Amino acid sequence: EPVGISENLIQNSNLKKVRPVQPKESLIIDLNTEVDLLRSSLSSSHRNTINGSERRGLKFYSSKNPEYVRPFLDLIHATADSRRFHAYPDSYYTTLANTLIPLGNAIFFIAEFETKIVSISLCLDYQKTRAYAYTGNDPQFRHLKATAPLVWKIILDSKEDGFDKFDLWGIAPLGGDKNHP
Repeated sequence: EPVGISENLIQNSNLKKVRPVQPKESLIIDLNTEVDLLRSSLSSSHRNTINGSERRGLKFYSSKNPEYVRPFLDLIHATADSRRFHAYPDSYYTTLANTLIPLGNAIFFIAEFETKIVSISLCLDYQKTRAYAYTGNDPQFRHLKATAPLVWKIILDSKEDGFDKFDLWGIAPLGGDKNHP
């Protein structure tokens, strides 16, 4: 999926256009915005979920240890099964983690409940942008609502780490069709 290459060049090179793998649309948050303004732009339900996360026993942290790929794989497959989507092969995520984390271009963000990982995200860093690329959630702990507070943790850490943008990686356009893929 070459980006920024003309259709003419693709046709003249005898290349075939295939189904895109990465999302065509996304929502990018400007991290140079004050935290209070970022927070006020969240829906009230997300703010409430974030506010109650500690009371629900959730803890959040990040790690640059590629060994977190194992629990990540378990949860990405559980999420794929429960949400009915096709996850990449384990080798894809393992290669990402083992290659990009040591280079400083990827990081895991983790939500735990009573020492059990209930949500884990693999974020990718490129220049001054952190992308919320892949997340696995334990469907048995869905009632804990760990995703929104985990994303908020990622946003705050990304801002603190000096990133200018946070890419939500595949969010339908605002005001778009509710059935948008």
